[in-house]
Amino acid sequence: MSPGRLTESEFDTLMKRLMDTYRFEAGEEERKSYAYYIEYHKNRFLETLNAVPIEDGALKVFDVGLNHNLLAIREVNPHYRYAGVDLTDRLMDVFRKLNIDLKICDVTRERIPYPDGEFDLVIFTEVLEHLCTPHKTIMNELHRILKDGGKLIFSVPNIATMSRRLKFLMGVNPTSWEMNETLPHGHLHEFTMSEASTLLESCGFSITSRRYIDNCRRSNTSIPKADRPHFAILPSFRQTLFFECVAGKR
Repeated sequence: MSPGRLTESEFDTLMKRLMDTYRFEAGEEERKSYAYYIEYHKNRFLETLNAVPIEDGALKVFDVGLNHNLLAIREVNPHYRYAGVDLTDRLMDVFRKLNIDLKICDVTRERIPYPDGEFDLVIFTEVLEHLCTPHKTIMNELHRILKDGGKLIFSVPNIATMSRRLKFLMGVNPTSWEMNETLPHGHLHEFTMSEASTLLESCGFSITSRRYIDNCRRSNTSIPKADRPHFAILPSFRQTLFFECVAGKR
């Protein structure tokens, strides 16, 4: 396993080991749902892991909405220090045993419980679309806890995939999702590339890289059929908008 950068096969092996080793207390259906989520988002998880800076020093890393991908990042960069917030304590025991400072926090209502300029890296992927709060409020809060020149890894769903465009034409809301107990609502808002870019820049972030990526592998049969042929041909039809940014001075 190469330090800091993994291939697909290396990542798959690592994630399987982590999923088998670090389990959380839950019913069978919840376990299956979580395992499906991890499998479906493998491509995005790998993209996120490989965007983490490689440094000799102990960078302080903060994640919003923790899952097993943070464990993969920790496995590759064990000398970094990790913290994060989540709505539930589902993985609390797992993360605290690994010395990851997980706190329960509703970022739509509460200030993130860390001081200004605390972190070198913030990971905020596939969360903003679920939050019922002004987008600039949470992005400004993430900027606050980042050091000047710190890095933000950010992703949100792309509203302009082919399947979503077709749903619009048929009069169907493309952001409607099935409700569940953990997530009482689905995607409240999805983004275009220009919209997400404007949001980041208006909150003091300089974008160093922006790209369209696939959440999952193209072989995954869960991808809507309307999207599959277009992923390779037209990047703008891919599922996710992925950004790497630097925080400007406050």
